[in-house]
Amino acid sequence: MKEHENIDQLFQKAKTQPVAVSFEKTKNEFLKHLSAGGKTPPTDGKGTFFTMKNVIIMISSLSAIGLAVILLVPSHKPTKKENVSVKHVQETKQLEEVEFVIEEEEIKKSKEFIWPVLETQSLEPIESFRPREVLTPMVIKRKEKYLKNDTRYDYKYYPKLTEQEIADNHKQKKKMVKVLAKFDKKHYIFSRSGSFEYQGKKISIQAFFIQSNEVTNLEYRTFLFDLLIQGRKAEFDIAKPEQENWTQLLGGDLKAMEEQYFSHEAFNDYPVVNVTRAGAEMYCDWLTKAVNATVENDKRINDVRLPTRAEWFMAASGEGQFLPFPWGGNKSTNEDGCYLANFNPKPTTTEMNEEKALSQDGAMFTAKTGTYNPERGMYNLSGNVAEMVYEAYNSKSKPGTAGGSWLNSEEEIKLNGPDPYEGVTSGHPGIGFRVVVTHLNF
Repeated sequence: MKEHENIDQLFQKAKTQPVAVSFEKTKNEFLKHLSAGGKTPPTDGKGTFFTMKNVIIMISSLSAIGLAVILLVPSHKPTKKENVSVKHVQETKQLEEVEFVIEEEEIKKSKEFIWPVLETQSLEPIESFRPREVLTPMVIKRKEKYLKNDTRYDYKYYPKLTEQEIADNHKQKKKMVKVLAKFDKKHYIFSRSGSFEYQGKKISIQAFFIQSNEVTNLEYRTFLFDLLIQGRKAEFDIAKPEQENWTQLLGGDLKAMEEQYFSHEAFNDYPVVNVTRAGAEMYCDWLTKAVNATVENDKRINDVRLPTRAEWFMAASGEGQFLPFPWGGNKSTNEDGCYLANFNPKPTTTEMNEEKALSQDGAMFTAKTGTYNPERGMYNLSGNVAEMVYEAYNSKSKPGTAGGSWLNSEEEIKLNGPDPYEGVTSGHPGIGFRVVVTHLNF
């Protein structure tokens, strides 16, 4: 026991002393001593102690080197601090994801709907937000965050219809289907088959029915509502009117028209505008299927569609008898000086500007369908809205319009006048449509 204590004391003393001999020299002495059979080499009387000390120093050095290796080799196991850092990053990422969802919900809740204002809001600078939108701190924070990125995010809003709105829409759809299924004479005018001179050529037209009025906001909204009720949102996105064209194409202070014209019930009976050619065709397809789903096979109608220019001209002119206007004659006014159509008249006085001249005919913008005098049961053939047509049957590569609009001149609203919207397929405040149905039994 005492011997062990002495060895420990020597070890501690040797450990604290500075190294007097290099490791290499110590190793050589140690190996030399072993090769001599353990005999003590000649010394000056301190040889035994000196040799033992070298051994101890060597052991100590080896221990120190081993300890250094252990301390210096990096561990692959994260330290407590590193674990906290990783956890913090993960929690922060999760928090950002949750915050994004919450912020998106805040935007949806903060947007005040005036149904059916149908729109796709893009992420724009805060200054361009509409006044009726509530800018909560979270909305502002989110917009500032994503405005710094190059990526643009579009958020689409679909109004949620109440049970009453759904019921009213079904009722209106049923009414539209009924009047078309029986070709109600107040809504659909029959045009017999025949031949007539058109653009210097004699052409033949098959019998068809043509709508007495331009398609209204209410009728087109019924179509869009029905798409939402059926969950057909992708089609809804394509068919919705491009309401922003009121301001983007016409300029001026027309924000109220952009936000209210298609949505407010006061405009129910006004012609729908800013509808794309694709949207109008989808409406026709929807109405065709809606009617045929309610009648017997032998009473199914042919396709509801946009008219050809020749069909439209034949119905509007009474097979070429009434030109250049559908009421006949060369004037846009009657004997009392009252305008017979809604268009863009020239100023009647030198003091009157063009903007004031627009209202001379009784309408500043579009007029209600069914206004002015009907011609052979049809309203607003000249003026009000330019009506979509195709140059030939099933020739969708050549779109155009007929009749001119509230924006156009007297010359442009003539039945055989120039087409101010030739080739236009996008929405426009001056373009609407009325439909025709081929009748196979005549």
